[in-house]
Amino acid sequence: MLLSLLLENELKKVFSIEKGFQPILPDSFCLKNLKELSANYGFPSASVCVAFYRNYISKLQTITEYSCVFQEINDAIQTKEGNSQEHQGVFLHQLEQKELDSLQKLLEEQYLATILANLKKSLSLISGNKINGDQKVNELISKNNKKYIVKLGHFVDNYKSIKEKYS
Repeated sequence: MLLSLLLENELKKVFSIEKGFQPILPDSFCLKNLKELSANYGFPSASVCVAFYRNYISKLQTITEYSCVFQEINDAIQTKEGNSQEHQGVFLHQLEQKELDSLQKLLEEQYLATILANLKKSLSLISGNKINGDQKVNELISKNNKKYIVKLGHFVDNYKSIKEKYS
């Protein structure tokens, strides 16, 4: 494979010009440059696909980001067979069930550790409730199911986006 003969900086130049080469790039290059990759082009191997999503999930901060990845993983679980052609790369739906389960578990851990905490913080700031604000937000979240919390999170994300845009 010709691309494997290029030096890393040459590969970066080629990749910056044409992202469509992603599925045929060397695994080692992709693993060093996960933040530059995109799920749109497929990956050279299942291990790079898993590494990309693990890295991507670890950086999620909002409910909106969470729900997009949640939907992607659920769609991949539902659609195990896909149209894959040679040199098209490995996509999420082509991963083994255990790999998808592992990503789903990591996503839920990120939800509990970071995303939910960020939602609580945002709700406290929006409400302006200085007295027992955190306690009321905790009550609100603990009394409702996840679907409601995701909808609430979308509202908060949209509120923050509009506020930033017009401030």
